[in-house]
Amino acid sequence: MAGNASLEKADKTIAELLDKADSLLEYPLRGIPEPALADLGKGYSSLITGRYKIVYYVSGDEIRITDLFDTKQHLSRMRG
Repeated sequence: MAGNASLEKADKTIAELLDKADSLLEYPLRGIPEPALADLGKGYSSLITGRYKIVYYVSGDEIRITDLFDTKQHLSRMRG
């Protein structure tokens, strides 16, 4: 039973992340600027959903999601 609860929670989290990412199709500039990536010159922004952060930038008519991570994870552990 506990395994099913974990799978249901994971499915719900994935659905929420996909919905948030899909929202960029209608409002690509809705995120907040990502200051840690400002020096890269691509205009990175981020969206938060729950404890997850979606990092992206807009290039022409494309939205490029570059990172998705748990905000409870220390940035030094990211491999990107």
